[in-house]
Amino acid sequence: MFRSVSMSSENRPQLPEVYKVAIWHNESGLIVSPFGRGLPLTTTARHDSTHPQDYHYPRCVMDDNIFLAFYPRRRIDYGFLFRVLAVSNNDLDAAIKQSSKSPPTFFLDFAIQEKWASLENLLLQVTKNLLEAHPNYRGMPDIDYPRLPHQYGYRHEHREKEVAYRCAKRARDAFTLLSALSSFAIALCLSRSPILAGVHRLRL
Repeated sequence: MFRSVSMSSENRPQLPEVYKVAIWHNESGLIVSPFGRGLPLTTTARHDSTHPQDYHYPRCVMDDNIFLAFYPRRRIDYGFLFRVLAVSNNDLDAAIKQSSKSPPTFFLDFAIQEKWASLENLLLQVTKNLLEAHPNYRGMPDIDYPRLPHQYGYRHEHREKEVAYRCAKRARDAFTLLSALSSFAIALCLSRSPILAGVHRLRL
């Protein structure tokens, strides 16, 4: 038989105050929050929802879309890199140009195209390089990449102005998902915490 060991409350290791909030959610599993004091008021009905509004709500993320945990809760269109996205809907509509072709075609102003393309290519290159440089890259599950901004057609000409505008608007908004993917790659490679490293091994 093993002898029981008693430990006084003075000698017992104390859990840091910041980690004391842990909640079990029937759908999402264990939730540990250093800031919250209860369950979120709203969760997504489906963990695989792609409705833009649902990205702001807590959800259960899977291995293939774990980057959604890094979805920004605030606007990203400011700062040295992302200020090129600070184009309002009205300004975006005014930035749709008409060609001199017959019949005419419509396209997003080339200056905005170039700035968006530079940002998109940079984010994709950084994400790709960081993920592939990770020592466990070959053992990671495949990531289901979000639809990229250029796949909405902001670099193409369109037959109708309204179509060109909608494509540009969706492309602008798609940068938010791309930024989440890039943030995930950066966090994965910069983390040196033993606790976080263990989490990464479990999840990936």
